[in-house]
Amino acid sequence: MLTGPSHSATVSIRQNNKTTGNLKPTEFMRTTTRLGLGTASLGSLDGDDADDSAIATIRAAIDAGIDYIDTAPHYSDGERRTGLALADGYRDRVFLSTKTSRDYSGSPHEVSDRIRHSFERSLNALETNFIDLFLIHDPPDADAVFAPGAALDTVLRLKSEGAVGAVGIGVRDLDILQAGIASGQIDAVLTFLEYTLLSQSATRLFAPAAAGGVTVINGSPIGMGMLVDNFEAVQIGNVYIDVEKNRAPLREWAHANDLTLQGLALHYSLAECRIARTLTGAKSVPELEESLGCFRNPLPVELWARLEEDLGVPAPLALRS
Repeated sequence: MLTGPSHSATVSIRQNNKTTGNLKPTEFMRTTTRLGLGTASLGSLDGDDADDSAIATIRAAIDAGIDYIDTAPHYSDGERRTGLALADGYRDRVFLSTKTSRDYSGSPHEVSDRIRHSFERSLNALETNFIDLFLIHDPPDADAVFAPGAALDTVLRLKSEGAVGAVGIGVRDLDILQAGIASGQIDAVLTFLEYTLLSQSATRLFAPAAAGGVTVINGSPIGMGMLVDNFEAVQIGNVYIDVEKNRAPLREWAHANDLTLQGLALHYSLAECRIARTLTGAKSVPELEESLGCFRNPLPVELWARLEEDLGVPAPLALRS
């Protein structure tokens, strides 16, 4: 089983895939392992053995003690493969999150209908009757979330109906996430690309989230592949040119400290204690093992102070206080 300084044992019992016992769904979220598995990469695997590889990776994660799995309709085959992996009793061992569709066109009523239809498809694909955490996925603006009858009202109705345990928002736009926290109506936010070795903009969410009892989940700590040793820069405007200027010193620093760049990046998110969950996007069992190694063997606090001194990357805030 997965062990480490940030791990708490799961103490809830499930019946019919619903969290039961003395814990509310949001309390159950706080008992799960701080390392979770995101399935975006697993959903896009190709080849005749893609399903088997995805299933093996998800089950290896659960068998190792990871008990939070995140997926989405947008992740190609992510939901279907997750559903296959969660057969044979595996569903009862995890806290499962998925997301709404990303089509917010039309009136709030049309958006609401689309979310409900998407939710039913997700239940079928995941072969479950309950979603522990349902996230509004990549809304284009605040109106798509907060307009009367739109996305937030819809997911809250699903929660009141007992089909969903907790609700939240998953989007890169920090203003939308901050508005969600301020609303007092959501249980979690999923940020991505905004707390990495390259950007720490998401730190502005930590204090209000803590004050409001909102769980912060960090996706893509390796910057959607930009913070890995073998990343091949592709020029899109000046974006990747600028990234390469910043990542090259990080890679050299990681190697000088006997780390891979992706290992340093994952350690960085795991070290920030105000991030409740960090998602690894491992797409194979060997990649999963590297993520597990990071969780089991946290880096010393002194190393983060040295990284800040050497390269100006802010040390994880929770370790400064």
